[in-house]
Amino acid sequence: AFMVGTSDRKVAETRAELVIDAVSKVKFDASSLQVTCSVGIAVCGGEAMDFNQLFARADKAMYYAKLRGKDEFVVWQDEAEQMC
Repeated sequence: AFMVGTSDRKVAETRAELVIDAVSKVKFDASSLQVTCSVGIAVCGGEAMDFNQLFARADKAMYYAKLRGKDEFVVWQDEAEQMC
């Protein structure tokens, strides 16, 4: 999902937490399936960046979140080109 109208990292983190919480509450009738999600965040802070660059960074951050465990989010950090 993409958020338009904000480049505030804290807003993105709060929304990621809301999404993770909502997904974790999904239940299937008569099933023990557990739904989890991983979220990657990339914030476009003013440098010229196209959709593909931003998507690629968010995608890498999401896979890093998956490595950290279930129900996690990771933010791509431009300055050091790493995740935190």
